[in-house]
Amino acid sequence: MRFSFASGQWNGTGPKAACFFRALVLVAWLAGSVPSALAVDWKPDQLLLGYGSSIPGFGDTTERVQAADFALRWDMPLRQCEWDAPAYWKPASHHLWMETTFHAILSDTDTADRQDIGLFTFAFLGAWVFPSMENGIEPYVFLGGGPVYVAADIEGVGADVCGHYQAGLGLKGLHWMGRSFELGLRYHHVSNLSLAEPNVSMNAVRIAIGFPL
Repeated sequence: MRFSFASGQWNGTGPKAACFFRALVLVAWLAGSVPSALAVDWKPDQLLLGYGSSIPGFGDTTERVQAADFALRWDMPLRQCEWDAPAYWKPASHHLWMETTFHAILSDTDTADRQDIGLFTFAFLGAWVFPSMENGIEPYVFLGGGPVYVAADIEGVGADVCGHYQAGLGLKGLHWMGRSFELGLRYHHVSNLSLAEPNVSMNAVRIAIGFPL
């Protein structure tokens, strides 16, 4: 799929161009739906480095695709709870996390194509951060999804523009060698939303270490 500056039109496969346009509309709509009262600081809050692998036999997944993950996260607090208030049960603080990730392919069992680059994902994640424990560690859970661009030839993935959803958990406030970091584990599902054939989903498990910026 290419954009022709001469004609001002998309060239290539029609369905892929249509999927790409739908993804752009979805991202623009979600970005515009964020309340204007929430001042967005476009400086990332977190750098995440990780590893993930799809698991053959996990759902429809047939191929093992391993990748190194590089992500930036923007953290927008939506509801901050007063954890110091006396209460038997202290509710979690609610956050909107926006993450942009490059999944650099390390290996792919279905092909030896050296032109495989990886996947580019953007995610809107709802996160709930629970009150810190006595050691200062804060557990959290999250879920969400968004668009994916697949810059690779992965068998069964019938489109370049796909969608994904994910859910995970982790711990904030960990320390090592005087450095604060977080550790997270997530389930990651990628498919083309049945907009093209074939549509073999990739179900993966990913682990990431995050450092504040």
